[in-house]
Amino acid sequence: MFDTVQFGSLFTHGYLTSAIKEAPEYSEVDITGMKSEILKIFASFPTDGAPGEARTEDDLIWKILAVLGWEHSMRQVNMDQKGRKNVPDGILFLDAE
Repeated sequence: MFDTVQFGSLFTHGYLTSAIKEAPEYSEVDITGMKSEILKIFASFPTDGAPGEARTEDDLIWKILAVLGWEHSMRQVNMDQKGRKNVPDGILFLDAE
């Protein structure tokens, strides 16, 4: 599951497969520990039935984002039953400011 790399237009193939490993930040990340934590989250996520969007966010997405180091975020709390478009479920910030 974690061994494949999705390629788009943001990063080059060379950067994602090799050059990123030369960045100082790369060596500071405990990839094995993160992978273990993420696999635990996936293992405890209820896949029988159809978990709703709120449960998927609470029990899967936000927990994984926390493991990945996203400490500063804001979730949408004012849900409108009219189904607004272009309104994110959450926003991630680099820092508290």
